[in-house]
Amino acid sequence: MEKALETVRMVTDDDGLFGFVAVVQRSEAHVDVKVYEVSGEGDDGYSFLTPDGHETVDLDKAELYLECMIKWDECSHFTFGDRGYLHFCGLFFYKKHCRLIQELYEYTADLFPEMATWRSMS
Repeated sequence: MEKALETVRMVTDDDGLFGFVAVVQRSEAHVDVKVYEVSGEGDDGYSFLTPDGHETVDLDKAELYLECMIKWDECSHFTFGDRGYLHFCGLFFYKKHCRLIQELYEYTADLFPEMATWRSMS
């Protein structure tokens, strides 16, 4: 199976208070994901920060929040940001990050029924 076309989905908390845009590409055994943090919303859609701190609506110019691969067997690889790490300003931002990881796993589990074991443990 060749990689499926990329899909873009919005990830938010229950109240819609924060957001990420995840660009997902599925293959036979895993998904590849690139995630960008939303910094605002306007007439042109969602905006993102560039690595040098400017606003953009172009994902190709946006700073990468994280990149990951999640496999059908629940194993995963994560690269955090363009610098290899993430900076959290308090517990809210850490929880926001944890919610994103949970959402990515749940999305992948929807694509791979074999991941039912993980779902039963959560």
